[in-house]
Amino acid sequence: MSTDSADELSLLSRTICSFKWLKHLQCPSLDSAALNYISSLPTLMTVAIYNWRHKVQLDWDNLNVAPFVNVTTLRFRVHSAADVIKLIQHSEFPSLKEFMFCVDVLPWVEAEQLFRALSQCRACETFERNVISSHYPEEESEDDDEDHSFDGD
Repeated sequence: MSTDSADELSLLSRTICSFKWLKHLQCPSLDSAALNYISSLPTLMTVAIYNWRHKVQLDWDNLNVAPFVNVTTLRFRVHSAADVIKLIQHSEFPSLKEFMFCVDVLPWVEAEQLFRALSQCRACETFERNVISSHYPEEESEDDDEDHSFDGD
């Protein structure tokens, strides 16, 4: 992470931690301080984190994440599933109804870990919608107009 990105993340974290009645949060990567803070906000209902691509070093051993008591919607658009899996393992999400997760690449091992974490958290009792997708970034090629579908042969 560049110095500018670290400074921007620190500023974002301080800004998020200054809100007392935050109801919906949509932002890029969070650091440990912001994650700890939002997990205990009783007014927070929606968390959407996109572009969690930077290697934000979250100190999971010392992270004291509260149960995200009233969060009903949790959305992620990330490069890797590792931090999302750890977040689910470290919290409860007792009111979660909607979980949407899109990752660039989801290896089978991480998919198993994600499903295990989701089935073991309290949210599995309240789920109404669960969308998990893996999106492989496409490489540009000279033959973009070609049909790449399978015809059964």
